[in-house]
Amino acid sequence: MVISEIQQKEFEISTNSHICEKPSKVDDTKIRDHCYLTGKYRGPAPEICNLNFKNSFTVPVINYLKLNYLIKNNFILFKLNGSDITDEDYEQAKTLDAAYYYTLPGFTWDCMLKYTKIELEFLQDVDMFLFIERGIRGGVSQCCNRYAKANNKFMSSYNTKEISNYLMYFDVNNHYGWAMSQALPIENFENFNVHSVPDDADEGYILEVDVEYPETLHNLHKDIPLFPEHHTPPKSKLSKLLTTLYNKTRYVLLINAVYGKCMENVRKHRIVKLVKKWEGRYGVKN
Repeated sequence: MVISEIQQKEFEISTNSHICEKPSKVDDTKIRDHCYLTGKYRGPAPEICNLNFKNSFTVPVINYLKLNYLIKNNFILFKLNGSDITDEDYEQAKTLDAAYYYTLPGFTWDCMLKYTKIELEFLQDVDMFLFIERGIRGGVSQCCNRYAKANNKFMSSYNTKEISNYLMYFDVNNHYGWAMSQALPIENFENFNVHSVPDDADEGYILEVDVEYPETLHNLHKDIPLFPEHHTPPKSKLSKLLTTLYNKTRYVLLINAVYGKCMENVRKHRIVKLVKKWEGRYGVKN
């Protein structure tokens, strides 16, 4: 306990409790009340008073805004980009409370649904749900070549006897943004006639196909083959997402991933219609 000489003398002559500020009774046991975290002396107090003393963890809330947290007359006083918030901006922010969400992605997801006014259909067909789930594989991350050396006329070590080649660095910007702007599953889920789907259809489709990987493409695609799938590598117990040159059976993918890939003998087993192209709101398109 941290107590000074002056505090000790005040404790000896005191007759009132510093907690309730009432006189102590004759039979009360006077103790030195102190903070159990810092050890600092707080004042004299009867033992019973000290035992009942505790900090209140109640947070007082004054709901002066009544039922609505967004009051137009108050909300409009805030500045956005140096100007007052318009009626349209106010209506857009209404009904979404950022403090309600655990993460920013969850908040932006609801902002998207509110802005686009899209109502996502609840997929109740179990077989169709499992069919779509099999097409969710994740992203491929790998090192295709550990070491590469360029040889061209712009290098001091250029060897004219060897083939001229260059090292190129490609960075795909907004990859996820591009994918999210394609035809996405929203509503009207149904199995569809495989042979009635044109290659350039306005609707999105999910296919279940067999793909044969011809040997003529193996050398060209050996660095990063198409159509990754989950397999357990040799001498491993865990399944991983692998890019292989194997033929694929009942492979689930979007329709735009199967055409124009130089694959041979593509057999369609099943097809699910997703949604027509959405023209968007306020000129925003998918």
